[in-house]
Amino acid sequence: MADNEYILQIPPSALKKPGYAMIKGMPCKLSDIIQKPKATANGNDKLHLIGNHIFTGKKYEDIINLTAGFSGLLDIPAVKTAEFVVMDVDTKTGALSLLTDEGEAKEDANLGKAENGKDWHCV
Repeated sequence: MADNEYILQIPPSALKKPGYAMIKGMPCKLSDIIQKPKATANGNDKLHLIGNHIFTGKKYEDIINLTAGFSGLLDIPAVKTAEFVVMDVDTKTGALSLLTDEGEAKEDANLGKAENGKDWHCV
């Protein structure tokens, strides 16, 4: 299931908020995890995941049956956070010049266009 190097697998008990999980195939930051023991007539446990897409902010929800037909592991995206110092912003193209912790310049980041199509904004 997780043949991609950017997707890891963990047991449901290891999920914590505000952690990360793949919800309906989308990488999301978890806003709520609800464990529903004996949620069905057969006594199946269910896990209700609610989260926002890490890039777009769109809300995703999924309910996973933890007993019937469950492989035992959940997919989570491999997430790494880094802080940069902004050295320069090109207001015409939206290109950023950033400084890493190691003191090296990073030139491959760009700002996105705003709703009006004229201004730049950070996502």
